[in-house]
Amino acid sequence: MVYRLKIVILLFKQFMFTTMIKRILIVCSIVITAIIALPRCANPGNPSGGPKDTVPPILINTIPLDKSTNVSPEKISIYFDEYIAFKDINKKLVISPPLEYKPKIILKGKYLNIKIADTLKDNTTYTFYFDDAIVDNNEGNPYSNFYYTFSTGSVLDSLIIGGGILNAFDHTVLEDVTIGLYKDLNDSVPYKQKPYYVSKSDKEFGRFIFKNIAPGKYRVFAMKELNNNMKYDQPGEYIAFTDNFLEINSEGYSINGKPIEHKEHAISDTTDTHSLHDHADHALSIFMFLEDRDPQYLTNNKRITDNNLQIGFNKEYNDIVYLDPITEPKSNNWYILDQKENNKDFDIWITDTTMANRDTIAIKMKYKFTNEDKKLDWRTDTLFFTKKKEVKRTRRKDKNKPKPKEYLKLSLSANKSKALELYDTLSIQFNEPLRTLNKEKVQLIETVDSVEYKRPFTLDSDTLDPRVMYINFNRKKGGEYKLKALPNAFTGISYNKNDTLDVSFKVKKSEDYGHIYLTIISDNYPMIIQMMEKSGDKETIIREFYINNETTINIKNIPPKKYLFKSIYDANRNGKWDTGIFLKSIQPEQVRYLTSENSVEDIIVKANWENELEWIIKLREED
Repeated sequence: MVYRLKIVILLFKQFMFTTMIKRILIVCSIVITAIIALPRCANPGNPSGGPKDTVPPILINTIPLDKSTNVSPEKISIYFDEYIAFKDINKKLVISPPLEYKPKIILKGKYLNIKIADTLKDNTTYTFYFDDAIVDNNEGNPYSNFYYTFSTGSVLDSLIIGGGILNAFDHTVLEDVTIGLYKDLNDSVPYKQKPYYVSKSDKEFGRFIFKNIAPGKYRVFAMKELNNNMKYDQPGEYIAFTDNFLEINSEGYSINGKPIEHKEHAISDTTDTHSLHDHADHALSIFMFLEDRDPQYLTNNKRITDNNLQIGFNKEYNDIVYLDPITEPKSNNWYILDQKENNKDFDIWITDTTMANRDTIAIKMKYKFTNEDKKLDWRTDTLFFTKKKEVKRTRRKDKNKPKPKEYLKLSLSANKSKALELYDTLSIQFNEPLRTLNKEKVQLIETVDSVEYKRPFTLDSDTLDPRVMYINFNRKKGGEYKLKALPNAFTGISYNKNDTLDVSFKVKKSEDYGHIYLTIISDNYPMIIQMMEKSGDKETIIREFYINNETTINIKNIPPKKYLFKSIYDANRNGKWDTGIFLKSIQPEQVRYLTSENSVEDIIVKANWENELEWIIKLREED
């Protein structure tokens, strides 16, 4: 009996031990599962592979309320429905009228605080334009075109105006342009004061809009700032202005005293309708330019080779340069002056051998510069051009090798892969001006039915570039030619001579080209008409015409490509585009592009095809 009882007790203990182990295992399993699942439960985001968040934050509330009156807050709070972040807020936030001290902006999760350090003006409407500086914290979706407005008085100004702004020379859009309205109508106000109302142009089209404007008369001025002080005080700042004052009231606005009545000139406060049909013809269009305020001065002088000296100016130099050597050369014609394409830099080619061999060449140079009174005056400087010391690092095994011979470098404007255009002259480009040439060592050969014939030609120097010579000959359309130059045919001023030149080329045929007949009609002349190719932002002039009256321009032998046409009203009749002068109320000379449906039109020229175009050029009225 006792034995059976012991067995029962032993079995009971074993059962209890086994059950406890199972319980422990079950509890451990639950704990492990919870630990694994816990991070996933804590992540409120979309599961992997879900749709991307493209919804911008939603404005919940503002304190004070947007468009409040009779308020003068020291702090503004703006609340959103989700966590937000800033994107260039110090650069994008525009406050009108501007505050004397920059407000402190603090981000706190789903809302922001703006602490105002200024004493706000009485009876004034203030507008805070954030553009797209507020974005959601996850994907950076912007809360775009955000305005916040309040008034310290009982009236909230509500007038709206808008317009467009472009680069005056090429009608491109400039970024980060500040447009200002000034209550002070004095000419010098942009130099001294910040604007009363401020707007920024958009990046895509150069459009701008002013909201919550009070009725009145304003000066309109725009600038692309360099120091962000809202004043025109830097030489490199682009500017723009209207000729006369802008007047605005509840019935609309006028510029130059002329009311704006056309619907296309009205710009509303909705993003769907405040686009411009064409900046060039818009009533409140203003065109930016870089005023020529830089002084004229010499920037550098250096010696490139024994025979080549260089001088450079900070901007285009359009006057005479006088050179007088300190040590008299053996020849009176001791140099050739060559102005480069940028019209700022000059090459001085030394033709006098004795002078070229000197270690240092000293020259007195007389040139124009801007004096302390900001007027052009003559100045004489003594310039020293010293030879560069050559660092010889010759390996022992190369010590006895002769120095490689230097040749005069030259290239032909046509070759097997680049046929000679019908309207182009065949030219040779040298790396330095020539001292002598031997025409007997140059041959022009035409191939007709596989038979070669020598053809007569002339060699003529370029009147502007001493490193270019033209080969003139009676070419045949579609003809095959070869130019041969034997060694020593050309000798440069450094006495380097050419190696053998043997280049074959073809002349294009008439049917390889297209033609354009362009009729120009305008009320304003003279006009500079430019036919151009465009690559990126670079415009390359292909042909240029100067017209004084209505005419049809016959443009022949045009290679098949896309072209655009540009007109410049040459108001001062100097044959080039001129920038504006603000203090003299001179606008930049007006530019127009041949357009179709308000966009610049690419004229497609096809081979053996004619294009007939009519261009009516209307200019803005300027008083």
